[in-house]
Amino acid sequence: MKKFFLAIGAVFIVVGLLMFFMETSSLGIISGADGPTVIFASGELWIFPIVAGIFLIVVSCVFLLKKKK
Repeated sequence: MKKFFLAIGAVFIVVGLLMFFMETSSLGIISGADGPTVIFASGELWIFPIVAGIFLIVVSCVFLLKKKK
């Protein structure tokens, strides 16, 4: 199970790097005639999968090294 988290962490890092190199960002504006205007900005979302992947890899390594002692 711990090796599974290690593999999932690596996949998250790869997905984050692909998002970084593909420059996925967008801007959307939703407004109404008499309502508020909302601006959705999505950029730099590649940080979240990379941080999650690093966290999963570190946790997996800690558990794998702790098991061997």
